[in-house]
Amino acid sequence: MEKLFPVAFGVIALLFLVAGAFSPGWMVMDSSSFTDMSDHDTSDAVTLHMGFFYLLIIGKDFSMSLGYGSIPDDGGISYMDRLGWNLLEYQIEIIIGVVLCILSLILTLAYNRDRAPSMLLAPIITSAIAGGATGVAVWRWLTGVIVVATQTNINMEIPYSIILSGLGGIFCFILMILLIVMYRQHTR
Repeated sequence: MEKLFPVAFGVIALLFLVAGAFSPGWMVMDSSSFTDMSDHDTSDAVTLHMGFFYLLIIGKDFSMSLGYGSIPDDGGISYMDRLGWNLLEYQIEIIIGVVLCILSLILTLAYNRDRAPSMLLAPIITSAIAGGATGVAVWRWLTGVIVVATQTNINMEIPYSIILSGLGGIFCFILMILLIVMYRQHTR
């Protein structure tokens, strides 16, 4: 029963981290402010939902999903390199957060009070690193989105994946605090 709250917060953190990592809402923009985007299938503006692994384009009468490897480039230079965004480092930070949250959850479930209270140190450390890695990625990406939005005058919508991942990172830190409290109670 004493593991109920840490496990519940661990599951919630994991759900937020997975939803944030794999949803295409890290950058959401309206294409009506682009002057050179006239080659799409409709005369209406489309909304671009950019994730770390794929791009979702939603128009009035259609939607299209593209992996970044399937987007054609000009002269060997990818579009992400032109924007100056290296997605690999963000992908690594977010995936580290997800994997360490899973590990922390497994270690919390496997913890047995009678054997060794010091076994709680591993899930404390892994949840702290998971929250920290996710927080760093969210902060860096959010500041980049704000800079792009202000410098280019592009109509941006709410980047919902940043909110989900940020909440996942916060719940990882709450999990860490709950595990520290449980550790202190068991070592008395």
